[in-house]
Amino acid sequence: MKRIVAVEGESVEVRDGHVTVDGAARDDAHATWTGARTETQHWGPDTVPPGHVFVMGDNRNQSYDSRFWGPVPIADIKGKVALVYWSWDVAQGGVRWDRIGRRFDLRCVAEECAH
Repeated sequence: MKRIVAVEGESVEVRDGHVTVDGAARDDAHATWTGARTETQHWGPDTVPPGHVFVMGDNRNQSYDSRFWGPVPIADIKGKVALVYWSWDVAQGGVRWDRIGRRFDLRCVAEECAH
């Protein structure tokens, strides 16, 4: 699963593990930067082309996403996340049973809908 971080026409940059879109910080409560891969903490800037979105995974240091394979054509997006199928807690080394089967609330607030 990847999250849309920026849409067409927006400039994306990652510096020291901080994502900015059009120069403004883009904080994501779901994002973490665990692991040793440091090249992903410095990327861009680059502008998202028309008809595309820029996506990033939640574990930003361990995710292959738009920083590696480029912006995703909107036509290639096939669906939305509806529920949690599997959830593993790396730190605790076990299944997060309370998350499995949990539905995602696909409604959004104004600033989240825009991105």
